[in-house]
Amino acid sequence: MEAPFDTFAYARRLREAGVSETQAGAHTEALRAAFADGVVTKADLRAETARLEARIVGVEAKIGVMQWALGFIALLTLAMAARLFGVV
Repeated sequence: MEAPFDTFAYARRLREAGVSETQAGAHTEALRAAFADGVVTKADLRAETARLEARIVGVEAKIGVMQWALGFIALLTLAMAARLFGVV
């Protein structure tokens, strides 16, 4: 993975601050290696948030259907019980 920052500019800033060329290179390489496993970006977080929100909407829709179905089953059960006990 590419480092999420300008490694050349980073090394240049270190050198300008008095860090030796060797040390600036070592610092830059260490940071590049640390970021090699990946860094979560704002775009990554936005994408994951959108994916989770879509899943939540889907779950909410399924719950709504289940509530409607359970209500219908309860109504049928009451109707059958009323008929069984001669209420209707």
